[in-house]
Amino acid sequence: WLNAFYPDYALVDGQPLTMSGSLNNPGYLYSVYYADQVIGMNVLMDGEQITIDDYTVTFSDPQSYTILQIKRDRFVWLAFIGGMILMLGLGLAFYLQPVKIWALRTEEGWTVYGSGRKGGALFKERFEQAVQEKIGETTA
Repeated sequence: WLNAFYPDYALVDGQPLTMSGSLNNPGYLYSVYYADQVIGMNVLMDGEQITIDDYTVTFSDPQSYTILQIKRDRFVWLAFIGGMILMLGLGLAFYLQPVKIWALRTEEGWTVYGSGRKGGALFKERFEQAVQEKIGETTA
């Protein structure tokens, strides 16, 4: 079983370490199992062999590669457009506050009403402020 790979192997204070990411001195930490028991563990250097019974194991010619893969997708533009539409919708939902204001004429005079679907307390405050400003303009 290959436990670890050290591209630039060094033994420091009894612990195997890698000194760099370059393939200067590759070392392979392995374990040997028999009947679910570990019977041996050591580090093999590049090109060294270990023989256990009739089996010979050699590690050589390591190749550097990454597990990450860049995927090419033909429909990335479609996801981008969908994301932009979503961001536009969120922007409109947060920054546009549709409100309705209407006035009814009654026998006593005009009555002004208003409604907003979101930000009720903020709408009420702004609405009352706007009404007071209009009342102040008409009496002046």
